[in-house]
Amino acid sequence: MRRAHPREQRRIETTRVDRWLWAVRVFKTRSLAAKACTGGHVEVNGRGVKPAHKVVVGDRIEARVGDRVRILEVAEVIDKRVGAPVAVECYVDNSPPPPERTKFTPQAVRDQNVRGSGSSGGGSTMRAMSSFHEIEMQSITGEQVSFEKFKDTVCLVVNVASE
Repeated sequence: MRRAHPREQRRIETTRVDRWLWAVRVFKTRSLAAKACTGGHVEVNGRGVKPAHKVVVGDRIEARVGDRVRILEVAEVIDKRVGAPVAVECYVDNSPPPPERTKFTPQAVRDQNVRGSGSSGGGSTMRAMSSFHEIEMQSITGEQVSFEKFKDTVCLVVNVASE
């Protein structure tokens, strides 16, 4: 026997905002939705709300999810979690487009010459570091800069042009 879909089981007119946000898959868990409400990251019709605030069809919900603001209008009230294709039918998404993703995340790469032969702070590493501090180079403004003044600090060196 086919089990009835949650939307077919019963029609409801109101539900808690945290339950609705979880049911339409804005948040992965209901507790995350509740924390967002209590943390002031969810507004219904322009007002900050608690997790137990009731939503009805036509309400405008703004939720900050990560680094994105989702602006949703309630098209159907549900309180059971449904699949993504069904969930998108329960709201009208008026959110701005998501920020573009970068193709890669820059990561720090350790220079193998400075690292030495795998030792932690041995003689070869110390000699490489002392020779690094003896380097002088030209800054972007044209003045001579010595790395000696950066001793005992963390610095990032970027080579933008080489011969």
